[in-house]
Amino acid sequence: MFNGIIFNQGKVKKIVNRKKGINLFLKSNLKLYKKDLGVSICCDGVCLTLSRIKSGLIFFYISNETLKRSNFKKLRKGNILNLEKSLVFGQKISG
Repeated sequence: MFNGIIFNQGKVKKIVNRKKGINLFLKSNLKLYKKDLGVSICCDGVCLTLSRIKSGLIFFYISNETLKRSNFKKLRKGNILNLEKSLVFGQKISG
């Protein structure tokens, strides 16, 4: 669940085409740690699963189905995405 308040952004550093989707590499100041692997991150309104963190980059896999149903099909290197971490138990929902 997300509260809809955007505090962070990420810049697209790399997009790698795969047979059934893409790998998306973002540079962001969003505070993430190895224990956060597998959490949901809202990226421009689309819930994506954090798959890797390395050298200040965060990695996501986006399937062809998600590409087809979102604006990610127009994504280019250098684009800026709004990022939001999911709520944690007990966190306020309003801003």
